[in-house]
Amino acid sequence: MKGFDRSTVSSLEGIASYGCVFLELQPGKKMPTRAWDDFLYLHDQQGQSRLDLAFAWLKRGNGVGYLFRNRLAAVDCDSPETVQRVIRFNQERGIKCPITWTPSGGRHFLFELPQSVDQHRLKHHVCHPKEAGVVMPWDFKLGSRTMLVAPGTIRFDADGNEIGRYKASPWMQPPVVDPRDLAPGLSIYPEFPADLLERLLRELGAVRLPVLCGEHPLT
Repeated sequence: MKGFDRSTVSSLEGIASYGCVFLELQPGKKMPTRAWDDFLYLHDQQGQSRLDLAFAWLKRGNGVGYLFRNRLAAVDCDSPETVQRVIRFNQERGIKCPITWTPSGGRHFLFELPQSVDQHRLKHHVCHPKEAGVVMPWDFKLGSRTMLVAPGTIRFDADGNEIGRYKASPWMQPPVVDPRDLAPGLSIYPEFPADLLERLLRELGAVRLPVLCGEHPLT
């Protein structure tokens, strides 16, 4: 693809191989030019990733984002400590994954969720560890309603000065990783309060809330 470096091309092609939905972003920003539903419609028209549109948007000077599909996921690291933690995790297991370098110095590490993870129940993104008022050093992007900025996109500051470009490693098959192995204690499923669930069941006519081992079986 003329006008793009090989790593950007291979990375976008790899993302497209997972059937991800590409979105056009406003120049220098993370905000889409239109509603997500418009891009979902463009995607569904052909039943595959619109790689042609992604390259056209980049050539136009706009950015590109993408929504996950088919178990592709990522951990978005914003601190040197968490970047090194993921690198050590990969080294200890002898695995490698596609990486995107962000203009702010962060990293996006892409991986594939194992079949044991129930995609239908996943949180879309999980900041960890969760502390009120504290900016999380990493963010697990897991669900299909989570957007990441794609390689080749340029970011600008509030004054219109270029900050940098999202750059990628050459594409490789993402390793299968359970995010809970990377961050023990990570909660990847939404928590549904047992008292609220019991009330809803009672309103539907349930006599009693079944309990297994002291925990509600549906949470």
